Amino acid sequence: MSDRRLVLLGTRYPDISRMTRWRIEQEPDFPAPVIVRKRKYYYLDELEAYEEAHRRLTPKESAAEEAT
Repeated sequence: MSDRRLVLLGTRYPDISRMTRWRIEQEPDFPAPVIVRKRKYYYLDELEAYEEAHRRLTPKESAAEEAT
């Protein structure tokens, strides 16, 4: 049995509106949900991989990368 952790998007991103979460879900490379009792859950490790792939640099980080 897998010990991968399932999370709800609302729990993972509490400060993001439902509409914005829906838009994120529509992106083609967003992880597929696992449906449990009509609720969408996502594997935490897949969400973290998605976040890392789509991480946006802050202006401070961008300036630091350009300097190197």
